[in-house]
Amino acid sequence: GAVQADGADIRVTESDGQTEVPFELVSIDTGAETGELHFKAPTLSLSTTTEFYIYYGSSTASAYPAGATYGSDNVWTNGFRAVYHFEEDQAGTGASAVYRDSTGNGYDGDDEVSASGKSGIVGAGQSFAASTNDYIELPHTTIDGLRDITVEVWFRSNDDSNLHTLLSAANSGEANEHTIWVRGDINNVELFSHGTSYREEFWISDVFDNVWRHYTIIKDDLNNDALFFLNGVEDNDSPNGDTRS
Repeated sequence: GAVQADGADIRVTESDGQTEVPFELVSIDTGAETGELHFKAPTLSLSTTTEFYIYYGSSTASAYPAGATYGSDNVWTNGFRAVYHFEEDQAGTGASAVYRDSTGNGYDGDDEVSASGKSGIVGAGQSFAASTNDYIELPHTTIDGLRDITVEVWFRSNDDSNLHTLLSAANSGEANEHTIWVRGDINNVELFSHGTSYREEFWISDVFDNVWRHYTIIKDDLNNDALFFLNGVEDNDSPNGDTRS
């Protein structure tokens, strides 16, 4: 009840109550008392509780611009290429730069999604319908030329009859320069890197039970290796130095 309707007066500090940290307010609904906020902690410890404070209550405060010292761009400065919350939505398809990249790098995604479902595990999300070939098109520069990549997604589905592509990137000579998809027929996540020269499979039980899961796929090109984490735990199928193709 004391915060501005758009959250413009929100600030986040360290435990001293004075040292501010960058934050991104993705959404706020003061009526429903819900919202989504991310902030960058300078340090965290596994053994000691680290306190942070959220301040609010000023009727005259203005929101920080995205590029300001404590603005949203500076939350994602640890090597993040692009971050998408999928809060946005727009009727029809073909609209440019609908899905905003929160890093400030400008890799906004074009809307080619007909589905209107917006449920998510953290805030909102985006549904994709196979019947209308829904997808979001990112600028080719998002991962152009990268050989080491880490991709994190929250994903759920009850459709085991289709391929569910999490990321697909091509170049002039290879359709699958980087491709990550979930296969409905055999319950696995597959990574293709540099086409068919590198292919890795990670097997998962009950992928299509409509339960949210967090996937992390890491391609370590220098060591010709890949790692897969399911809900933060390294999967047994991670090759640990073994190359499969």
